[in-house]
Amino acid sequence: MLKRRMVLFLRRVQKSRRTFLINFVGLATGLSCVLLVYLWISDELKVDKFHENDHRLVQTMLRHNSGDQINVIFNNSTLLAPVLKDDFPEIEEAVRTVDAVQKSTLSYGDNSINGQGLYADREFFQIFSFHLLHGAKTEVLSGAGNIVISKKLAAKLFGSVEQSLGQSVTFNTSHIFQVSGVFENVPTASTMQFDFVLPFDLLFEHYPFFYEDWSFSFANTFLLLKPETELTAFNKKIENVLEIHEGDETTTLFARPYSERYLYGTYENGVQTGGRIDYVKLFALIGFFILVIACINFVNLSTARASLRMKEVGVRKALGIKRRSLVMQFLIESTLLVALSLAAAIFLTIFLLPAFNRITGKEMTLPINWEIILFGTIITLLTGFIAGIYPAFYISRFKIVNALTGKLKTGVGEFMIRKGLVVFQFTLSIILIIGVLVIYQQLELIQSKNQGFDRENVIYFAMDGKLKTNVETFLSEVKNIPGVKEAASASSGIFGGNGRTSDLHWSGKEEGVELGMRYLVADYNLLEVLDMKMIEGRTFSREYSADSTKIIFNEAAIELMGLQHPVGSTVRLWGEDKEIIGVVQNFHLQSLRDPLAPTFIFLQPDRLHTVMAKLEKEDLNETIGSVAAFYESYNPGFPFEYRFLDEDFQRLYEGENRVSALSKYFAGMAILISCLGLFGLAIFTSERRRKEISIRKVLGQSVAQVTLMLSKEFAKLVVLAILIALPIAYFLSNDWLSGFAYRIPLRLWYFTVAGMVALIIAMLSVGSQAIRAANRNPVNALREE
Repeated sequence: MLKRRMVLFLRRVQKSRRTFLINFVGLATGLSCVLLVYLWISDELKVDKFHENDHRLVQTMLRHNSGDQINVIFNNSTLLAPVLKDDFPEIEEAVRTVDAVQKSTLSYGDNSINGQGLYADREFFQIFSFHLLHGAKTEVLSGAGNIVISKKLAAKLFGSVEQSLGQSVTFNTSHIFQVSGVFENVPTASTMQFDFVLPFDLLFEHYPFFYEDWSFSFANTFLLLKPETELTAFNKKIENVLEIHEGDETTTLFARPYSERYLYGTYENGVQTGGRIDYVKLFALIGFFILVIACINFVNLSTARASLRMKEVGVRKALGIKRRSLVMQFLIESTLLVALSLAAAIFLTIFLLPAFNRITGKEMTLPINWEIILFGTIITLLTGFIAGIYPAFYISRFKIVNALTGKLKTGVGEFMIRKGLVVFQFTLSIILIIGVLVIYQQLELIQSKNQGFDRENVIYFAMDGKLKTNVETFLSEVKNIPGVKEAASASSGIFGGNGRTSDLHWSGKEEGVELGMRYLVADYNLLEVLDMKMIEGRTFSREYSADSTKIIFNEAAIELMGLQHPVGSTVRLWGEDKEIIGVVQNFHLQSLRDPLAPTFIFLQPDRLHTVMAKLEKEDLNETIGSVAAFYESYNPGFPFEYRFLDEDFQRLYEGENRVSALSKYFAGMAILISCLGLFGLAIFTSERRRKEISIRKVLGQSVAQVTLMLSKEFAKLVVLAILIALPIAYFLSNDWLSGFAYRIPLRLWYFTVAGMVALIIAMLSVGSQAIRAANRNPVNALREE
């Protein structure tokens, strides 16, 4: 039975090669898009899910009511974890972690390597599933002189994992640690990325500006809850911990599943509102739409060419074949076509994966495992059913007499369904095109918007080795290097990582009102490096020895405070009086999704860990080479690793940039598949109406008139799709843009261009076939009559 159905399928392919090819290419392209989307979504959903204790692992965070809004703070005081462990029996373990402020240098013999460090409590490897190749989970972080390194570091420093155990390594040329354990390289599916782990208590020795206080939140706190603990009830119990221990009534504590930190990282006014999960949903929807567009091609072409299978259906019904068997045959044919298309899609996906990985920043492969096999099976059966069910019932419904005599009665409703599917195809395609235009224009706005400072040609690098104690000498020498305009010490990157406080008071501030402000820790020349413009007063200067007690605000902060004559006024910050010496032009260090933040700047050299240098645009690479050569001669044993400040800015919009790139390609695929279907329908229409076309030509109509007549029907469908797509696209675009504090206006030309692109491409697809049909010799068609 199956063999006979296969033979019938192959005969059908042989008779309708062109239709088969159009359906095959459309489905293969659509399925390849679906496979790429599936791989990406699968990879996104696996992040942080590999921990054995995933269902019991939570992270604690703070909700701080600053008066005008509720801010969510991801970090906690280092005092919190021990208190929670002692006070709440629901907690099995509590672990604190802090990322090293910058990369550190580990040395062994002549080998020196920069790596990212992590400070963690001794239970770290007990609650997280970072696999230890050597060492016991309970012991590797038990001693103050211990260090646990990655397999990659062990191989680079010692040649092998086995040779690394018990060896002594030098940390930043000044501390000696003994390798107590080696862990497998941290998987890319982890939001925590580190090369080595040090005992948590060493943090305060290595970074003296960190201190233990309830008001100083800089540590991550992770809890392993006991199996029977219900998170909602637990959150109610821990809510007022800060009020009890610190007397802070404005800040509450809550815990969320650790595995949600990657996908659900966006909070608005204290409420979780999304994050990367929004992109997961978006591309799942795009993948589904592309598959639907490909299925619509199959449905339309199959039903449109139903007349070619009338006699086959009539004969088989006359021989006693039941309608159920005919439906099954047509479903098997569609499923076999999908299976062939899926095979082609797999090869196409493997070919496209390297480029797709570059766009997404991932390292995905197409593994042959049970998940992929199950997904392929489900998608084949589901797509085969969706694509084949309507044509199967449509074609098998013909009555024997009508089928054998060639009388096909096609109702108005059936024509409307076919046209409606074409309209639906192009509606989805046009929405995608408009989406691409809107995302591109919004990113252009972000790139071109004045941030209030100049981030171009600014590099920064770690303050390692001798730099920590001789930074002023180093800076003065760096400034003398040709091509270096200015240099200063700075915090580790400035985008997105600035602190926030409400412990700021000034004359006229309303009692009981908590207003949060961001702050930037600076060096004397940092504002000059960033080319920030002073509106009033002066910047920090070494000519004034008391500038460590001074403070500078941006315009937004002064407006918030309501100060008429700010320069010379005194504010109280963290219990200390500071004099305002200047007002700087508004600058934006956060994502443009966020509104401009009131910000103040103050001096605190012991909190600065990097050197930031502004370089001339000309001979940029040569200047960087000169800085690198001087750094390595001044600081032997420490590799020179630098980053551009502009790269950090781009990283703020990494998600949007990737969405833009992917949307562009997927929109192109959608319009391609839609036009393939339109092209197939145009071929069928021209064949069905070729006698009419011949008569029109005999009666004197020109090729242009015949072409217009054939194209007009399809043009109406595309125009209707444009009219339907525009309001939907406007609503979706406006909703996406509402997430930005600074956004583009939705201009008419975005929608006009998208509609014209779709119409032109569609008309090129239809027009080429219409011209070909109009140029045929009318005698050949009329002779058949």
